[in-house]
Amino acid sequence: MSAFNSDGFALQHSDDRTSEQMPQGLDVGEDVEALRPAKWETVVPRPMQYRDISTVYDTTRRASVDDPLNRFLKYYPDSTRRFDVHGAAQGALMYLSFAGEVRERVSWTIGRGESYLRIGDPSHKTGILTKLIERVVGLLMGLLLTSEQKTRRAEWARKLEEATKAALGDDATRMVELTSVATAPERQGRGYASALVRLVTALADARGVGSWLVSSNVANRGFYAAFGYKVARTLYLGDEDPTWTLPPVPIDIMVREPICVAEKQAAHSL
Repeated sequence: MSAFNSDGFALQHSDDRTSEQMPQGLDVGEDVEALRPAKWETVVPRPMQYRDISTVYDTTRRASVDDPLNRFLKYYPDSTRRFDVHGAAQGALMYLSFAGEVRERVSWTIGRGESYLRIGDPSHKTGILTKLIERVVGLLMGLLLTSEQKTRRAEWARKLEEATKAALGDDATRMVELTSVATAPERQGRGYASALVRLVTALADARGVGSWLVSSNVANRGFYAAFGYKVARTLYLGDEDPTWTLPPVPIDIMVREPICVAEKQAAHSL
């Protein structure tokens, strides 16, 4: 299960006491217990740490192989001549991005990286060093792209910005974003992604604000709908690109309204 945004990903180590590193404003007392799927194995999300990076990189890479957005952005008529040559360099840059997430404490994992989540918290202030590294990584990534890859990424960035503004308006500055979530293929179906998504919804509910995400695969609509997310806007990629011979790629902007504490308590009492 994966939802990918246009940029990279970020957190810090906590052993068994997840409450010590929970995002600001999240009440972990009842919510942590809710993160334990009864049907499958017991899983408790932990802040991402440096030793998780290798597994997280492998997880996100393998989980996105068949992702429609990934195919659109990476594979073009002129992509294969440079993709293999620069694959190692791109991987190294992604390691730098993940290290920034650990430093900024914005990402969570299960199984030391077998499932991964990045939270976009509007209250978080990114450090100067991380901003600098992200800019350098972005510039270096750009050097590794072909002209067609740059064209498609530009289409993606423009349409995403337009759709996000139309769907969220001024509320975007207050809403919690589910930036990225991915689970290793062999670990999918065990409740890992569900446990991570609940971190986002619990944080948003605790603050009384909405949350949103960009889903790169319409097949995931049902999964996110189970948490209260609804499609607010759908954009299409490839309809302007003569080199894209497949049907346009639909990308959903999904929004979830907050559930106040009183409504939760009333629901539990029924």
